Amino acid sequence: MAGGAGLAKRLGTLLSGLLECGAFCGIIFGWASLVFVLKDLGYFKELCQPSATPSPNLTLGSDCSGQDEQFSLVFTIGSFMNNFMTFLMGVVFDRFGTTAARLIAISLYTGGTLLIAFSTPETAVLLFPAMSMLSVGGMLLILTNMQVGNLFGNYRSIIITLYNGAFDSSSAIFLIVKLLYEHGLSLRAMFLFLAACSAWHLLRTLFLMPRTRIPYPLPPDYNYGYGGAACALLGLWGEGRQGPTLWAAGPVTWAGRHRVTQALPQSAVPGPLPLLPNTQGQAAPGRGRTRGDTPGTPYSSRCREGESARDGNGGGGAYIWGGAWTARWAVGGAM
Repeated sequence: MAGGAGLAKRLGTLLSGLLECGAFCGIIFGWASLVFVLKDLGYFKELCQPSATPSPNLTLGSDCSGQDEQFSLVFTIGSFMNNFMTFLMGVVFDRFGTTAARLIAISLYTGGTLLIAFSTPETAVLLFPAMSMLSVGGMLLILTNMQVGNLFGNYRSIIITLYNGAFDSSSAIFLIVKLLYEHGLSLRAMFLFLAACSAWHLLRTLFLMPRTRIPYPLPPDYNYGYGGAACALLGLWGEGRQGPTLWAAGPVTWAGRHRVTQALPQSAVPGPLPLLPNTQGQAAPGRGRTRGDTPGTPYSSRCREGESARDGNGGGGAYIWGGAWTARWAVGGAM
């Protein structure tokens, strides 16, 4: 893995993913513990009806079967959404990649926790969308984490099994909520804390997860997250059409070799461009592009993921401005 993601980074991704799955993804399956808290707070209490208890004294009690049915319905709808939306979330993941899928998951999860945090017995109906959002958001989070097994080659099946186990273990979170509630912590405070944890999910999305997907088998020198090795070698960041623009100084040598595959007039490159010193001592600003784009289109670089700045055909390229001409370089494959 020289030049790619080191063992420490891969282990950090693995362990943080286990924590994410074990503390957030499947919490809906601990619903029974949360129901204890919600009943104590009076959620759906208006559905309880007085009833006579068969006894010598005919004491009056409460029939709360209607309340129990509402709580059961909340869980039924939430668990149904967990399974029903799996296909749609898989399509989102395949179509838009890890970052987009996780941002959706984080939004759903944050929204669900905030709905519960600010709900009251008078607005108990908010439990229906809240638990559905937690369910779908958690499923999407574990879906994006399954690919982490690809970072460990022959151990990928073990990693996937660990993540599945962590997902099931997360049902204990609502049990912890119940125990903390019994010790005086408010439901609102606990769910606001869970909502604040979304900042951690976001940081993990940016620095410990790929933008698209982790390939299998893993290519040599594979990296992911921001600040990949390719970016460090090739230049500075800007904003691109489909991703970050790669500003590179040329001519560029990658993996010990480079070749010019196309030459275009300097006017084809949009300006103004920053000046960067190249290896020949000339001032040579450069902007790259993807295969098939019109000249001068920003190169939708994948070096955030460290894929050796290669495109889908195994090549990688940028337009390098060297004097009166702009040359396109490529490495490791046809462009």
